[in-house]
Amino acid sequence: LDIGRKRPIPHEAWFSVAGYFYYYGHYYGALCLQELPVAERGQFAHPLARLMLERQEKDGSWWDYPLYDYHQPYGTAFALMSLKRYRTQNSAIE
Repeated sequence: LDIGRKRPIPHEAWFSVAGYFYYYGHYYGALCLQELPVAERGQFAHPLARLMLERQEKDGSWWDYPLYDYHQPYGTAFALMSLKRYRTQNSAIE
């Protein structure tokens, strides 16, 4: 999914991947973690949370696609909701 992130033209990346669903996809993945057995959640939640933190911009926001004026609030909202889900999954393990 990362190959389409931040590209100004949708579907121009390999496999016609567009960036405008990158953080939505992470949020959906974070929701899916609860379907795993508790003992297996950490092996996915930790790397996904780390990946999310590495994508944070210098101004503190996240964004995946330059969508009108709301790309930063949209990306940041989905990134923070994802991080909260990853943290919740880790808390269930500990």
